[in-house]
Amino acid sequence: MQWGPVRKVARKVYDLFGLHGKVSLPQAVNWQKTKAYTSIRSTGEGVSINLAGRDPDGIVDPGNYERVRDEVMERLSSFVDPKTGRKPVKAIYRREEIFKGKHAETAPDILMEPAEGYSLTHAKSAIEDADWVSGDHRPEGVIVATGPSVQPFAEPPLLVDLAPTILAALDAPASVKHTGRVLHEIVGTQASVKAGETAAVAAASEEPTVTDTEADEMEEHLRGLGYLE
Repeated sequence: MQWGPVRKVARKVYDLFGLHGKVSLPQAVNWQKTKAYTSIRSTGEGVSINLAGRDPDGIVDPGNYERVRDEVMERLSSFVDPKTGRKPVKAIYRREEIFKGKHAETAPDILMEPAEGYSLTHAKSAIEDADWVSGDHRPEGVIVATGPSVQPFAEPPLLVDLAPTILAALDAPASVKHTGRVLHEIVGTQASVKAGETAAVAAASEEPTVTDTEADEMEEHLRGLGYLE
């Protein structure tokens, strides 16, 4: 059940009754023999352990969690493309090495970064040939900036740095505590995010800027991309 009206209705039911992560629909998977699974449908960089007490059909005892995770990580990182002799996985991480905050536990247990020329997205088998590689998720990006305060970066900027930098540039308050840094190389050394203020309170009193239909369409699009369950 990948796409179509049935999938949309199922998601509405899951949202209404809060069933995400609690009830699973029948699938062609023998969960009683599955120790690990790809936990993000639209992008394969995430792998989770089928943990008892957390996953609906979990079989891995919590006491064996780290051992099983280490074993899966070793197998993934040592996998070699038989046609090229190269490793499709460039780097592999535990989720706590990447994610922080109150929602970190919802992230996959294992995260992978694909090697150049490889994609871990939408694969139906271990290795698939492709004439070209579609857009993929990578930590590296491109920032282009110009202005009187722009200087060379002291260290490579990250995606999480953009939100606090934009807020600092606009002199706007933050609604959450950001884990990224303000890129002073772009906005100047005096720019900062206002501490102790929340934009959420003011925003809550304003009229919605999108209709219910538009909100549903955006939510469905984000689900299709794998950002929402």
